[in-house]
Amino acid sequence: MKTARLLLVPALLAGALLVSAQEAEKPPFEFKVSGETAEDFKIEFVANQKPDQSSAKAVVETYAGWTDNRESTQAIFDAVGKKWDAALAKSMRAHEAKLLSEAMLKAIDEAKAPEEEKGDSDYSVKRGAVKVTGEKTDDAGVNWIEAVQETRIHEKDWETGEMKDRTEESKLRYSCVKGDDGLWRINVIEEWAKDWENADENGEAPMKWQPQSNMLAFILLGMQEYDKRKPVPALKQDSAEAAARAVFDWLIPTRDDLSNSIHTKGLKTWTDQLQKLFTEQYLKDLMKPFAERDDREEEKAREVESTSEGADGTKVVKFKPRYEWAGAVEIHVKQTDGVWKVVTAGYYEQDWANEGKLKFVSEPDVYQLNWR
Repeated sequence: MKTARLLLVPALLAGALLVSAQEAEKPPFEFKVSGETAEDFKIEFVANQKPDQSSAKAVVETYAGWTDNRESTQAIFDAVGKKWDAALAKSMRAHEAKLLSEAMLKAIDEAKAPEEEKGDSDYSVKRGAVKVTGEKTDDAGVNWIEAVQETRIHEKDWETGEMKDRTEESKLRYSCVKGDDGLWRINVIEEWAKDWENADENGEAPMKWQPQSNMLAFILLGMQEYDKRKPVPALKQDSAEAAARAVFDWLIPTRDDLSNSIHTKGLKTWTDQLQKLFTEQYLKDLMKPFAERDDREEEKAREVESTSEGADGTKVVKFKPRYEWAGAVEIHVKQTDGVWKVVTAGYYEQDWANEGKLKFVSEPDVYQLNWR
C-alpha cells in the first residue's frame, strides 16, 4: 500500500464542497485526533449527524452526510492530514538520523516546507451536499432512492485568461433493503454516467446507470494488505552499497509501515460506521474483484550499476533505471563513526539544452526517489 494519504485520495471525498453557513458550522461528522507520533496517533469518529436506518431515505442521507465531503468536512480532513503528517515526520526523524547525514535531514525539512499561498488557483472544485430528490420503483420492482449532487467548478479560460464558473450536476441512485432487524441498508449504488464501452465511432458515449466507484473498497483492501504485510528488513550500513540500498530497502519501507499504521487505525473508526449502512452482500460484492484477482508480483529489488569514488571521501552508488522513461538513480554515501551514511542523492534525466546527453539532478527529498 502506497504512502499517499488515503484520507485525501478518494474520489468520494475529493474537493471542497458547497454548503450553507449553518452546515459549515456544524459538519455531519468530526474526527477527534490525539497523539504526537505515529505510534500513539489516534482518531475518533464523532457523528454529529446521528445514524438513521429507519427508512431507505434515512440510510441514504446518513451515508451521504458521512461521505459527500461538503466544505465543512473537507476542512476536517485537511486538519487531520496536517496532524497526521506531523506525527509521521516526528516518528521518522529517529530512523532518518541513523542513515542520513545532518545535511540530508536539513534538506528534507526544507523540501517539505509549506509553500506560500499564490492567490487564486487555476482550478478548484466545490460540491454541494448530496440531496435526495425522490423514490422510484423500476420495472423489476426494485425500490430506488434518487439523489443529486451539484458541483461548481472554478477554472481558468486559457483563451481569455479569465476565471470562470460553471456548474455540473451528478445523478445518483441507491437501492435499499429492510433487514430482519428492521434496519434499512444500502445494497446498490449507481451513478448516471457515460458508457464508454459502447462509444460510437465518433467517440460519443451513451449515458446509463452503472455501479459507482466506491473508495470504501480500496480503503478496506489497504487495511487487509497492511494486516498481511511483511516485516521491514533490518538496517544495514556496513558498506557503501548497503547504506545506499537501505534508502529503498529500509528507510522508505519503514515510513510506509508507519504511515499505513496510521491509515489503518485512523480510517477504521470511520469505515466501521460506514459498513453498518450496507448489506453483507454489498460488502462481499465490493471486495470480490480483489479476492478473485491474481496476486500482484512483488517489486523487484534495485540493481546496482556501479560503485565509484566520489569527492571528499564519498562513494557513489549508481542504480540501474527501472523504467524506460526514467534515468539512473545515484546515492552518495560517506563513512561517519564507522558506519556509512547518505550525504546526497539524485537522478539522471535528459538534458534538453544538450541533445542526447543526460544531466544529474539533485533530489533533496530522498523519498521522492521511490518513484524513479
